[in-house]
This record gives sequence, structure tokens and C-alpha cells, in this order.
Amino acid sequence: MKSYFSSLLWTHKDIDKALNINCPNFSATGVSIDTRNLEKGDLFIALKGPKNDGHDYICQAINKGASAIIVSQMRPYHYAVPIIFVEEITIALHHLAIYARARTKACVIGITGSVGKTSTKEMLKIALSSFGTVSASIGGLNNHWGVPLSLMRIPQNADYAVLEIGMNHTGEIGALSKIVKPHHAIITMVEAVHIAFFGSLEEIALAKLEIIQGLQPNGQIIINHNTPCFSFMEKILKKKNISYLTYGYNTDSIFHIKKITSNFFSSTISGRLNSQDITYTINTPANHLAFNTGAIITMIYLLRLNQEKAILSLKNFSSLKGRGEIKCLKIQEKKIYIMDESYNASLIAVKAALKQMQELSTYVKGRSIFIFGGMAELGDHVMKMYLDLLTFIKQTSIDIVHCISPYSLPFYKTLPAEKKGYYQEKSTQLNEKILNGLHHNDFILIKGSAVAQLHTIIDTLIRSSSSYAHAL
Repeated sequence: MKSYFSSLLWTHKDIDKALNINCPNFSATGVSIDTRNLEKGDLFIALKGPKNDGHDYICQAINKGASAIIVSQMRPYHYAVPIIFVEEITIALHHLAIYARARTKACVIGITGSVGKTSTKEMLKIALSSFGTVSASIGGLNNHWGVPLSLMRIPQNADYAVLEIGMNHTGEIGALSKIVKPHHAIITMVEAVHIAFFGSLEEIALAKLEIIQGLQPNGQIIINHNTPCFSFMEKILKKKNISYLTYGYNTDSIFHIKKITSNFFSSTISGRLNSQDITYTINTPANHLAFNTGAIITMIYLLRLNQEKAILSLKNFSSLKGRGEIKCLKIQEKKIYIMDESYNASLIAVKAALKQMQELSTYVKGRSIFIFGGMAELGDHVMKMYLDLLTFIKQTSIDIVHCISPYSLPFYKTLPAEKKGYYQEKSTQLNEKILNGLHHNDFILIKGSAVAQLHTIIDTLIRSSSSYAHAL
């Protein structure tokens, strides 16, 4: 993390200006809201959330080397570092973010979408690193805390800042966009994610389009031409006189993706950018991630940067943890392949992972097993989506489906008997059954809602293995 923050990031003078207060003398090389990843020299912000109160971790922050701490309540013990008292920490965080945005000279790019935000952000970060210093959101920090924190972490010498902006309710992206004030933005995909809080896909599309609320003058939007609601969004962009570029399988896209071919190691993308044919490779077998590179190529074109240089950089991208990484394990003298999609799940993402598994299973010649943790926030659409997924699975060669968490139970009940495996409420209850039922050359896809904690199954399989590699 500290690679971004090799020089001073915040001082007492910055805090004074941002919050209009007089704070004690300090300097910080980073910012943290979580003592688990706090590093020496960080400014610690004691946020209070629904489950944890940062004030309970002040001693830990001090022991780990925090340079100063922002609090909204004073606890009855000695503070060994400067303490900055504010009335409301969330408000202070947003004021600090606004100050951070105002002082940066970086080209700021916002990324939103129902799926693909984090991988697109990571790919763009890699591509832009060939042209200057890049600051980017860490992990999936894309909400009302994560976005301001990401802004606060932009070093003053950054040339580019790539910020992920998420939401699950109307109005959230608009509010964050007004703080981020992106020079340009990307919308990856509109799908029925968080559909429980929306009436339709069009309402989700409108929420994603809120990113234009903070768009800088002459800023442009890059949008996936193949996303549902594209025509709906295009009409709105034209009506508001917002300039946009497109990428996708359509021949009239600025970047026309002609073909994607994948194996266990990589994906090769062939396309046409404006009037130029290009071909490049990334180190991931996932077609949907390869497709997302279209947004990167289009952004490099928009910024008038060298395409060849950016494409060379993209070779350094590989699947992120929990987002398509393939592992090869040796367990009880059996070779087992795992596609780790444990981070989260939506209908479109589950289908994409299943399709990828289907294509890659030709290299394995073993059973195809799907461990499913369900999908959250579906509301009244739950059965419609699960029946859609069931129809899709019936068209694949998936041999067994195991289900975990109450979110997956409605789906489990619809499975045909020949594909129905185990059901358990908790992932830890399935570990032993999975281990005892392994066959040589099993190919296991693990995907589901984050609340299912599917990573515990992956951790168990890795601990039980005698050898391990990230890819084949």
C-alpha cells in the first residue's frame, strides 16, 4: 500500500484548511480507517459503522504507529499521538475528500457499473502506469467511506487517479461523483444487481448515469455498447449533450471487439480501434475480464496516449483474488482445479463464470462441480432469476451443484436430482463433505454472495493440498 505514499500525504496545515480548525502538529504518509491494514505513519480516522466503532481501536492504531488520529469522542485514557477532534467524523471525511480533490492535479477517472468495476479499475491502473504515477482505489473501496478515503490517498505528485464508484440505492453515485469530479468516466455494465432496491433495469441505468453529475466540462463517458439499457442511456446522454465513446462487439463501436479466445493461462483479444486492427493478450482465462479491456483501450484512445505502450502493460494483468483466479491443487494424490469466483455474485456474473468453466473444462477431462453461495438483494425477483439460472445450467455440462447459505436454498430446491449435491447453511459445514468427495481432475467453480463466505472452502482446500500454484 505504501508504494503510493512514499512522501508526505497530509499535515496539520492541510487538516486546518480542510476542516477550518486548529489541530496539533503532525505529518502522515498514509490514511487508514482499519487497523488491520494500518501502516506506520498513517493518519487513522476512527469511523463508527453499524458493526464496529473505530474509537475502540485507537490503542491498536497507536501501537501500530499511527501519526495522528481523528476522533469524534474522547476516551478516558492517555493519547500518545496528536488527536484531532471533530463533531461528526463522516462529515469531516467528506470535507477532507473535497480538499484532496481540489488540490490534486491528476487526471481523475471514475468507474461505475453493476459488474466489472474493480477489474476494470485494476487494468486501467496498470495501463496508465506506463505514462505516469497512478493512484487507484484499493480493493473495492467504492462507497460513501471508500470513495472519500481513496481521494484522501491520492499523492500530490499523481498524474492519474482511478476511482471506483459503487451504489445500491438511488442518489449514491451522484453524491460521490460531485466529490470525485471526474474528468472522464466509464460505465462497464448495467445488470439486475441490487435489484431489490430498484423497480427496473432502467432505474439501475439511471443510477449509474448519476456519474455524469460531477463530470468536468468537456468530460466524456466510455460505455459498454453491449450492456442492457444501452439505447436508453444513449438517449439520455444525447439529451444532456454528454459526449460518449463505446466499446463492444458492435461494429460501430470506437473499439470493436472482434474475437476473444481463452485457455487456462490467458485470453487474446482481437479488435479494431477506430480504423486500426489490434491484438493483445492478458494473463487471465476469463472472457468477461478480457471484454472489459475494451474500456481500457478506449480510455487510452480518449486520453491520446500510446496504444502500443498501454497494450504491453496490460500483459501484466492477471485475475484478482476471488474474481476468476484459477488454482491447481494436489489433494490426497488427486489433481484438483478450482476457479475462485468467491468475491460476490450476480446473475450475469454467475452465468459468465459458468460459461467460462464450460469452455475450460475441455482441458481438464474431469467432473465439473459448481459450489454456489446464492445471490443477495434480489427482492421479489429471486425466483425469476433462479429459474433463469437453472435453465442456463441445464444447457451446460455441470455434473454437480452444491449450495451454501439460505440465499441459495430456493435455487437448490429447483435443481434436477441428477445435478443436486449438498446443501448447507454455512460454508464450514460443507468443507469435510467436499474433501471426502473429491475425484481426480475435478474442476470446481466456487461463486456466490459474499455473505456465504465461500473463501473458507477455498482456504480449506488449499490447507489440505500438498502442492499449490496460482495457475496451470
